Amino acid sequence: MINDIYISLSDRTLFNNFSINYENYIKNLKIELKNELGDNVEILSLFENYGLYSLNSYAEKVSTIGIIFVVFFLLITLLVVFSTMSRLFEEERAQIACLKTLGYSNFTIVQKYIWFVVIGIVLGSFFAYNTGLLLTKMLYNGFNLQYHMPKMPKQVNIFNYFTMLGILLFSIVILMYITSIKEVNKNPVQLLTPKAPKKGKKVLLEKIPFVWNRLSFKYKSTVRNVFL
Repeated sequence: MINDIYISLSDRTLFNNFSINYENYIKNLKIELKNELGDNVEILSLFENYGLYSLNSYAEKVSTIGIIFVVFFLLITLLVVFSTMSRLFEEERAQIACLKTLGYSNFTIVQKYIWFVVIGIVLGSFFAYNTGLLLTKMLYNGFNLQYHMPKMPKQVNIFNYFTMLGILLFSIVILMYITSIKEVNKNPVQLLTPKAPKKGKKVLLEKIPFVWNRLSFKYKSTVRNVFL
């Protein structure tokens, strides 16, 4: 009595074993076998293999973490660029006033700062690209210790790289334009006049006199710097 039947594809190079086309092909083949052998037959394919199932599960988790990291670092990049360029505008208020006095248009002045940021982002992206390749190889070697992995692809999805770079550049340019146009639209007299210091605010701890009055000046200033 035959208990097991092993079926292999005549052309194993027809599909990539980890592709969607291969998975769909196996599903259709299962339906054909069910029709030939009956519904009481249990058909186990590569996708019912525990090792492949766990590998796919880990790969999906890594993919999800990768997406979270991309969004996280995108937001961090925007925050760093915004804070850095805001300080730069504060330091170059007098220079911007001189440029406006000499007849330079607002767009020409803004364009200078936008190109400064864009060049920095593009140069940093090449470093990020190589860092990403290194981390990918490290992850692959980690998986290869536990699983018999296929050969690591030599080609990289350049489309995803340039898509994320385009999104980052677009976001940076819009942010820079909104940030800089507020300063550049001011007249030279306003730019040459130092900004008034921000109005002091009280932190929540100051509303608790029993604690606040017992703190020294050093700790009071530290608390205000942290929470304001």
